[in-house]
Amino acid sequence: MATGKYLIRNGAVITVDPELGTFPRADVLVGNGVIEQVGPDLTADGAEIIDATDMIVMPGLIDSHYHMWSALGRNFVSDGGFSYFPAKWATAAHYEAEDFHNSVLLGLAELANGGVTTVHNWSHNNRSPQHVDAELRAHQKSKLRARYSFGHADRMPVDEINKFTDLDRVQAEWFADGAPLDGLVHLGVNLRGMVQSDAAVFHAEMQNMLTRGLPVSIHASQTRPNSDDAADYEKRGYLGPKLSYS
Repeated sequence: MATGKYLIRNGAVITVDPELGTFPRADVLVGNGVIEQVGPDLTADGAEIIDATDMIVMPGLIDSHYHMWSALGRNFVSDGGFSYFPAKWATAAHYEAEDFHNSVLLGLAELANGGVTTVHNWSHNNRSPQHVDAELRAHQKSKLRARYSFGHADRMPVDEINKFTDLDRVQAEWFADGAPLDGLVHLGVNLRGMVQSDAAVFHAEMQNMLTRGLPVSIHASQTRPNSDDAADYEKRGYLGPKLSYS
């Protein structure tokens, strides 16, 4: 992916590299998405100069769990007022595809402004193929790295298996080699787990995802058991680097 050449100058550079350490003042040279050099007084012909004087230069932060479709609804929640869940339940079905696009784009802009360069978009209100495409168009515009975790429509019945009927299309159109996301966004899924679906439904959906080989993320819960013991999950083949609990 060609992203240009940039020389970030005069920042306080925190490399998070035990060999390089921290520089009170240094430059960072980036070419085509790769850090090429770190050190004081670097030069680079043709590089765009970014003045980082009085700023910290460091690796981007990672937001590992963000329901980006509902970023627009943040102002529904206030001290002593409407709480998150009633607000979400009351409005989730009313978002149009363009609302999803604007919400995700707003969230991505806020993340970049706060120093977050990678986000896990936990999309748990997929109302139509148009809604999914709207989210992914926002990701395409932002250029932030992300995992897009494809999920269910909000308040899907607990005894209904999510068949992920649009997942093959999404994978082919957005995530195949040469797809428009340019390798910056990769695909995962989110499951309701035993928090918002019955045990039989959860296990059926997990088996589907094991067959597909996609990363899976599941909500943990403080109010209702959402798993058998870890040994059971291990026997079923769920545990491993492709499973995350949020």
